[in-house]
Amino acid sequence: MPDSPGIRRWGGWLGLQRPARLHPPPRKGRRAPPHHRPSRSRTENHLSKLRPHLLKSCPVYCWIRRSLNMLQCNLGVLTTVLLCAAAYCAQMKSDPGFDALNADENAVEMALAVICPTGDILRTPNGKVAGCRRCPVGTDFQSIEGLEWTLQKATFGHFTAPDARNIILSGRGCGSHASYFGGSFMFVLQSGRPQLLAYNQALITERCQSLRFHDARDFLVCEDRSGGQGIGWAFIYIATFDQDGKTQATPLFITEDTVGTCGENDMGKPVGPVQSSSIQEVQYADLNGDGLPDISITATLGTRLLSERERKTCGHNLGNWERSEAPVPIATKKYQVDFLFDGKNFRPAAASKRVLRLFPRPEFPFLVPRSVPVPSS
Repeated sequence: MPDSPGIRRWGGWLGLQRPARLHPPPRKGRRAPPHHRPSRSRTENHLSKLRPHLLKSCPVYCWIRRSLNMLQCNLGVLTTVLLCAAAYCAQMKSDPGFDALNADENAVEMALAVICPTGDILRTPNGKVAGCRRCPVGTDFQSIEGLEWTLQKATFGHFTAPDARNIILSGRGCGSHASYFGGSFMFVLQSGRPQLLAYNQALITERCQSLRFHDARDFLVCEDRSGGQGIGWAFIYIATFDQDGKTQATPLFITEDTVGTCGENDMGKPVGPVQSSSIQEVQYADLNGDGLPDISITATLGTRLLSERERKTCGHNLGNWERSEAPVPIATKKYQVDFLFDGKNFRPAAASKRVLRLFPRPEFPFLVPRSVPVPSS
């Protein structure tokens, strides 16, 4: 594996070390030194170190663990895969919406029976529904055995029409990193039974606020996080739906944090200041007295040019994954950004337009949520 700063940075954070310097093969009859022993034992050791930090219930971790018995993985590939798995599991573990249902459990169970292959529903030890034992049709990994689709949240509302009774099931575990590890299934209740309308890939609806248009249709304002290569994004977007359950997702606000790069590119060359930024709070209140809910976002932002010594310290701290604080301290300032709702659209308040220029133009870090074909129920 090449000893690039990028590999050192992320490999260290994952608890992985670069391979020892290559030496001539050991003579016959002599015990091989550690750097000549099979790579699988080293890989297993690294995975054992990761185990406390990857949730035992995490399907990506389980898939990687089983795959080691079938695939010849070099350490560089494993680093990339484990990075994605760690980010996914950490997000599941810290997310306040994880494992929370706000819908009728019987309706949710009937909906799961529609999407779970052969109706094989995943349940908790106390018997509550928790997802599917296999990846549903439409998800990125629908053809991969051994993965589970975990239900993150169920939401009821009138999303496809004012008089429609809809259920949205948001889940993760069967999606790629590019699709934020999951998506959402849209159902409509007909005669008390859920009918599948669409699967919206990359639409994560586990941390959303349901609001209503003037025409009495509901829509969602959602928060999510993602990251890669030392950059982390927190973003807010609006999800609307047509009568067929297909989503139209519009990004509203985003922050970008580059502290994880330590101010260097993958070749270890300085690239300028690092930026610390995050979304601290999102509130829904009538800000202009028109009786409609508006959005008030509190976000932080700070930049700093690191010295060579600070860049090295940053890289070292990233390698110590037991640290919970930032790898290098960056002073930040809080900003308030308000968006006013007129019953159809959100527009930035006049006082927030200048503040918005400090933050990136809102867009999705990876895939834009979209509907993919699924069999009709």
